[in-house]
Amino acid sequence: MSKEKCVCGSASYHLLFRKGPHSIEKCSSCGISRTFPVPKPNYAGEKEKHLNYLLERKKVEGFMEELLEEVKKFKPSGKLLDVGCSVGILLELAERSGYSVKGVEPSRIAAAEAKKALGKKAVKEALFEDSGFPPRYFDLVVFNHVFEHFQEPAAALKEAKRILRKKGVVVIGVPDFESRLAGIKKQNWVYLNPEEHVWHFGHKILPALLSRNGFRVLKVKINKPFFPISLNPFILFDKIFYQFLLNWREGDTIIVIAAKK
Repeated sequence: MSKEKCVCGSASYHLLFRKGPHSIEKCSSCGISRTFPVPKPNYAGEKEKHLNYLLERKKVEGFMEELLEEVKKFKPSGKLLDVGCSVGILLELAERSGYSVKGVEPSRIAAAEAKKALGKKAVKEALFEDSGFPPRYFDLVVFNHVFEHFQEPAAALKEAKRILRKKGVVVIGVPDFESRLAGIKKQNWVYLNPEEHVWHFGHKILPALLSRNGFRVLKVKINKPFFPISLNPFILFDKIFYQFLLNWREGDTIIVIAAKK
């Protein structure tokens, strides 16, 4: 059976490693890595994940505020679209900061929660590619840990470019598959998630993809590590290792900010 083509058009891959029924393979042409078999979205089955954002709201707000501070450096005001807005926490923070906000979210449960917080007109329950926003409408389009889920990331960038105004900015937050931690942990890396992540981007690969698709990269920020480790003493080493990377400013997630050419 022939494999789905990479964003660069190649269908030639080589195996990096396996995790369960999934293989993580790297494009022999452009270097982007992806999951096979390609995971299919299950928006109806994501209730727990989205509601956890509400239960851990303070922690989530902290991450979102860091993202927003980066955004403000390049677009301190204007119309902002959050793609995959979940329950709307980033939108709430952005609205308080003076942005005019819209969100699009395919999960019915998450979209309903976001509408409660922001109003029905602020959030569309839809896939991004089906959202139907007018051209040159937004100043900012944010993909915060959703870009790795797209079946066709180049098509998502094309749509973002269509709805962005002149000199509009796209902001993409993803796990950094090119980080030192991802390279050491491989199939045990906490952000791998092959059941959901179609693509595995990194701090070099993602800027290159943006440049090839009509954007000028403004900044690549490597975030400090998040600590998804319990207090179990048997895995204390992992906490020490994360702290070592933090001291050297080596995180395993990134934010890439780019302007429409």
